[in-house]
Amino acid sequence: AGLRTKSRGLASCCLFTTLDTADSIGVGSHIAYSATNMNAGVGGYVHTRSLGDGVRDGSIIHTGKLPYYRLYEASVKSTKQANRGGALTTYYSIIDPEIETLLRLKHVTTPTEKQIRGMDYGCMINTFFVKKALKNEDWMLISANDAPDLWAAFFTSKDNPLFEELYNRYLLSDVTKTMVSARKLALTMEAQWYETGRVYKLWVDEVNKHTPFKSSIFSSNLCNEIMLPTSGYEGTQQLYNTTNVTEGSGEIALCFLSSLVAGRITPDEYEEVAYYTALMIDNTMEIMDYPFPQMEVTAKARRSIGVGITNLADHMAVNGRSYKSNSGKKFIHDHAEMHSFYLHKASLRLAKERGVAEWISDTKYPEGWLPIDTYNKNVDNVASGLNFDWESLRKEIIEVGGIRNSVLEATPPTESSSQASNTTNSIYPSRQLMIIKGKVPCYVPHYEDEVIRDNYESAWELPFKDMVDMYAIVQKFHGQGISADFWFNPDKHTDRKVGTKEQLQNLAYATKMGMKGAYYMNTRSLSGVTEEKETVCDSDGCDV
Repeated sequence: AGLRTKSRGLASCCLFTTLDTADSIGVGSHIAYSATNMNAGVGGYVHTRSLGDGVRDGSIIHTGKLPYYRLYEASVKSTKQANRGGALTTYYSIIDPEIETLLRLKHVTTPTEKQIRGMDYGCMINTFFVKKALKNEDWMLISANDAPDLWAAFFTSKDNPLFEELYNRYLLSDVTKTMVSARKLALTMEAQWYETGRVYKLWVDEVNKHTPFKSSIFSSNLCNEIMLPTSGYEGTQQLYNTTNVTEGSGEIALCFLSSLVAGRITPDEYEEVAYYTALMIDNTMEIMDYPFPQMEVTAKARRSIGVGITNLADHMAVNGRSYKSNSGKKFIHDHAEMHSFYLHKASLRLAKERGVAEWISDTKYPEGWLPIDTYNKNVDNVASGLNFDWESLRKEIIEVGGIRNSVLEATPPTESSSQASNTTNSIYPSRQLMIIKGKVPCYVPHYEDEVIRDNYESAWELPFKDMVDMYAIVQKFHGQGISADFWFNPDKHTDRKVGTKEQLQNLAYATKMGMKGAYYMNTRSLSGVTEEKETVCDSDGCDV
């Protein structure tokens, strides 16, 4: 959309992290404000100590995260993007001593002084926590000020035992800590997701395992699909420095998004379409106006892109496939594999023409990493088998020294573009054959064909497990994540609620299958009428 205007704020998504200093937190607010002005959807992680901790050798008592969250809320809401305010999703950790308060910031019944409803939130969890919840064991909450190494280890790969080792060491130490029920905390998190729809989940250990990046990833973005390294700034002046910029010296992550329309590109065309999509994004990086000089340096050094899949529901309906069937899941698997394989071919071709990404050494690509190496192997129980020659591709990537982009795949909601292209959103099943988006009635593609129309499946009718299977299959071939929406139909549940046992089973299954993130929980209204939310992403920048 930006390319058709005088605006050159063309990045879709922006991520930032702060250090535990007053100056760095102030820089974060400045970044959030400026990113909103460039039409990006923003994701942030405010890394700071907790309420009651000492500051300046104990001369000041820390006020906790809420005052800073209010500062950030004001930063993004002070400027409009088109006809609405900007938006930010703030991520917090499940080991945070303030977690009970943070989980409830969005809820209407929360006391006013503890509500901050102008932002969305993402709760970062890991497999170790889920296991504790399932076993109904206690869970330790501890401040980043008292356990900095534990907090750092929280953002490590699922295969790395460091977090669990440090957790058990702190558990036996005399450092200040609070013990709570892991199960009750998990159920609070799930309840807030169902009741507000917008307390997302991020499995940070899976994020930091199934990724090409070597540096830690601390959060996702507004739409819960961008997963890129960031590092905090010591002061505002770093944003304007362009000399001797290195990884970890302060970095805002930018991702440039696009999507390929399933069913409108033949397998014979896919390689060329993927190439020209990657080429278009590469050119976009060159002509964009960056709000900070240092951001331009890091964005071009990384060249992170997120090319997703859209219109999957239509592609399934045209081919008579079901999201619930084994053949349908294999159909999705094969399409996702083709998508990733040809994006890698495209980036390799661009590397030969224009050079590898400057910071490609901070990824595993020079050693030959591919998504098929680190995906969650439980996916193979749902759909498996490879159709493309990944090993020859791996060999060629090693010979070239990497590819043009640090990462390639991410699937966004495609909210705005789905209206312009008359496609179904993202990889979601359709909610209804006709829905109202804003004031516009939107029909599914091929609505006039009775056979195809009858093949569409409603998102409201699909079981949670089948939705997880679909996301996990696509996630197998994604270096980043997916805006993974879920749908809850109260008519299918006793008392119109999901029981605690089912909530825990759903959390366990999503964890088992390697979900990286869970986005909106959509609840069907009593009237049964489905109207699109005023904004799905709350941001023009992310509505691609």
